Amino acid sequence: TVDRTVRDAAYQRWLSQVDKADVVVWAAPERWQRAAWLRQPEARVVLVMASEAECLRRAQAERPAAWTRLVRAWFAKDYQPVEGEERVWSGS
Repeated sequence: TVDRTVRDAAYQRWLSQVDKADVVVWAAPERWQRAAWLRQPEARVVLVMASEAECLRRAQAERPAAWTRLVRAWFAKDYQPVEGEERVWSGS
């Protein structure tokens, strides 16, 4: 596994190169990941939410089998909202 400090440094380096007009789609289940975006000038974080059942349905219909495990792992992290992010619901 990658040491967290190395990962965080790489993430900050990448983040500093993202133009403010860019749109980034990212599955960021952990609060610290989304909070980092909100610290950027003029950033807008919109979290598109769907139920676990809907995500599993989509994964099984449209993605490789390994995605089922990824979906379950995302929901196992117990989503915690970040002040300032917007949340919209997708699917049923």
